Amino acid sequence: MQADRPVLSPAKMSQLTSSAAYVLAYELLFGQGFRTKGPAENAVLQQQDRLQNALQELLQSAEVTDAAAWLLKQQQQRNSSLQLQPCQAVPHPRYARVNTLKASVAGVLQQLAKEGWQVQQQQHNSSAGAAVHSGSQGSQQSNGSARKRPRAGQDGEGTHKEQLEGQSISTQQKAAATGATTVQQGTVAVDDLLSDVLVFPTGTDLHDHPFVGAGVLLLQSKASCMPAHALNPQPGWHVVDACAAPGNKTTHVAALLAAARHSSGSNLNTSTSSQQVDTEPQNKNGKSSKKRSKQRSFLQQLPSQTQAQSTSVNVYAFDKDPKRLKRLQANVACTGAGNIVVAMQADFLSVDPTAPEYSQVRGVILDPSCSGSGTIMSRMEHLLPTATPVMQQGQQGQQTAGREQLTEEQQRLEQLAKFQEAALLHALKFPALQRIVYSTCSIHQRENEGVVAAVLPVAESMGFKLVDPFPAWHRRGMGVVHGVEKLVRTDP
Repeated sequence: MQADRPVLSPAKMSQLTSSAAYVLAYELLFGQGFRTKGPAENAVLQQQDRLQNALQELLQSAEVTDAAAWLLKQQQQRNSSLQLQPCQAVPHPRYARVNTLKASVAGVLQQLAKEGWQVQQQQHNSSAGAAVHSGSQGSQQSNGSARKRPRAGQDGEGTHKEQLEGQSISTQQKAAATGATTVQQGTVAVDDLLSDVLVFPTGTDLHDHPFVGAGVLLLQSKASCMPAHALNPQPGWHVVDACAAPGNKTTHVAALLAAARHSSGSNLNTSTSSQQVDTEPQNKNGKSSKKRSKQRSFLQQLPSQTQAQSTSVNVYAFDKDPKRLKRLQANVACTGAGNIVVAMQADFLSVDPTAPEYSQVRGVILDPSCSGSGTIMSRMEHLLPTATPVMQQGQQGQQTAGREQLTEEQQRLEQLAKFQEAALLHALKFPALQRIVYSTCSIHQRENEGVVAAVLPVAESMGFKLVDPFPAWHRRGMGVVHGVEKLVRTDP
């Protein structure tokens, strides 16, 4: 079948290729369904009965009960006909971050064990990063880090040399091929680098788990969990998340701040891990759904643990898009970070770093708009009708794409990089700043090491320098900047 042949007859669907139809059909039959229903989704929905009937006929003819068994049988038959040994898949586990604002890692593991999960013990690499109060360690794909020597009277610094941290993080999901914690089916483990991240077997579906619905577990990639740990916020710090939506890093920083303050003995309000959070809409009769009731009873089974809650705002989160801001606010509420985080609709470049309310900002996380090239494959965007040759075929597509197409893409990258440089320079203007983490989900050198190289001379003139937050991490940056060995990537 030609990958670019339009399918599903309506004239208005002439742009829907067979590849896109495959993706939509998969989501309809095996995924979470359609969250939005545009012309493409409606066209596939018209064929729902035919698709389901065809699937059932296929499974019955193969004498299997589900698609996974059918795929396994097909692979076995293919290997047998070709006299091949079963192929070894590259490990790509499911990661989930424990929200320590609501529960402890030990408490979550205890409950999972009651469900039948076998808990795999891990030996954490204590040298894998800067010390994190509450026992957490971190890493993510990053390019560079540095800290700034604080002025007299500034607190919140540990025994490390006083420098500021700034990193560029590229989050291509192939990172699991090397250096990843692996687990067997039915087993869950704490990641060997990030102690608030759990590792589940490949293909584990946690979307309907009560912990996820209640904001106790966040389905967040390992790479996405690294910036907050790289920042390593200290007790009493104020932090800015410059381009915050959807808020995974924002709420992670909030959790680490709360844990840091708790471990330092600060006087804080407390709550227990059995906190009930409504995460499902009510039905037409005004009654809670059965799923929400299940989440409540499940949370009440968690071992009680006192968690630190800040008595005042410590994290300022900005996003200029009103729709993304609503998602950010919803995630802050769901995770119980509402008394730590204030989410504001604002273009970060329009924020005045010298305003009195930001006088105590010690840390900044900057994860700005980027090409998203590190997540194209995981989002299957290379199959969409609008995909460029580079997106569809990777490096091979880049070699075969037309000169005009590449020029357009390069121009877009340059525009993004100029914005990223401007945002990073703007972040350096907070007067009490001690540490900054710069991250992207791009694989492009121009958006990562190139941005760090452009901004580093200015940062150094202000007393900042690159510092490696994760000395044991195996993947480093590309050599276009002095100190490249301190830059971290998570793509292989």
